[in-house]
Amino acid sequence: MERGVLDDDSLGIASEREEDVLTPHGTTVIQPDDIVTVLSRSGATDRVIDAFIAEKEV
Repeated sequence: MERGVLDDDSLGIASEREEDVLTPHGTTVIQPDDIVTVLSRSGATDRVIDAFIAEKEV
């Protein structure tokens, strides 16, 4: 997961992809349909949610 995408007090700790559970690292690419577990002291802030919402294609 790219640094700076989440709040400073948030941490992506797992990404479930099909039958695999991945531990995200700096080079991990989140793919459509991945289920991502995020720990955040400030809860589900807009910035945390927005980090996982796909942009609409034009």
